[in-house]
Amino acid sequence: MSKKMYEQNGKFVFCTQPKSGYEHHPNPSDSVYCSTQITLVNSISLPDQTPPCQKVVLYVHTLKIQCAKKIDSIEIIDGKQKKGKKLIITGLVHLNLEYITPNDPLQKIYCYNWEQPFDAVLPQSWCDNDQLFPCDFNLNEYMVYTYTEYLEISCKTETIFDTLIALRIWLQKIDSNHSLTDRDIMDK
Repeated sequence: MSKKMYEQNGKFVFCTQPKSGYEHHPNPSDSVYCSTQITLVNSISLPDQTPPCQKVVLYVHTLKIQCAKKIDSIEIIDGKQKKGKKLIITGLVHLNLEYITPNDPLQKIYCYNWEQPFDAVLPQSWCDNDQLFPCDFNLNEYMVYTYTEYLEISCKTETIFDTLIALRIWLQKIDSNHSLTDRDIMDK
């Protein structure tokens, strides 16, 4: 199933295009269902020794969700206050960084191991069903992205909804002219 990601008012919207007869989709009749909006609380800073890379390839080893808690929140929508709850998750990203040499895209040079915690806030819809978001899971397979501005992590939770979560974490140490565009992520 094809996945598209969009930027909306500083939030990251993750949309799915459901297949016909996709029984576990929350709204199988909808042509496009935006399942996730995630606002990251903090950006991740890379070490000072960032290599002069044309492209940085991020090999994600593990995304460890350490805890999840609901908090009261007030949002102002169309001038009106809306009370609700948001879900805050904290976790640990452990990854390897390699860079691609300009003359030989197949040659990847190892840069460093790197590990840093993150926080993220999920919207009201994730608070309505506790089964949608398990408090603890691991991303066991490699997800590789070649964006230089940010790291995107996709992790498939093993719940009855078969939900795919995407986190966008901005990388602050990389200087790049790469433009941000909508990208497709295909299921592995």
